Parts: sequence; C-alpha cells; structure tokens
Amino acid sequence: MDTQSEAYERAKKRVKEIKDFWSHLAWYISICVFLTIVDLVMGDGVNWAYWVYLGWGIGVVAHAYSTYGPGQFFDENWEERKIQELMAKDTPEKPKRGIDA
Repeated sequence: MDTQSEAYERAKKRVKEIKDFWSHLAWYISICVFLTIVDLVMGDGVNWAYWVYLGWGIGVVAHAYSTYGPGQFFDENWEERKIQELMAKDTPEKPKRGIDA
C-alpha cells in the first residue's frame, strides 16, 4: 500500500515534469519570435531561423511525448485505475430524493 508521503512525492514529481515542459515550450516560442524578428530585419533571404525552429521543435515534441505520451497513461497502475473507473460507471445510481421524488 502506498503511504501518503509516497503519493505526495509522485504527485510532486509529476507536477515538476509538467511545469518543466511548459517552461521549455515558453522558451521555445520566445526564442522563435526573437529569431524571426532578427531574420526579417537582416532580410538576406536565407531564412536560417527555420533550421533552429526545426531542430529545437523536434526537441520540444520529444519533451511533450515524454511528459504526456503513452508512458504517462499506461503505467503499471493504469489497468487497475481503468477497472475501477469502469466499475464506478457500471454501478447503478441510487435514486435521488428531492422535490420530484
């Protein structure tokens, strides 16, 4: 059985992973905007910034996959969580008592 502190540490680690990804994405967007401006100001027609977008973009996609990819959803506890979720949906609802009852 998991203790409360183990669950807290797992959640804390997960939050850090998500935060790190969004920080990475924000830096990527910021630098791409800056490089686009530099590329337009230079106006030499080479569009060299696209290569930076491509290379770094691959890194951002890989980071997104490692943060939100299948490994995050199909971990060792996924099957048990899914069973519990489906069982909860399958149980009949108790009749509600209210004005209409």
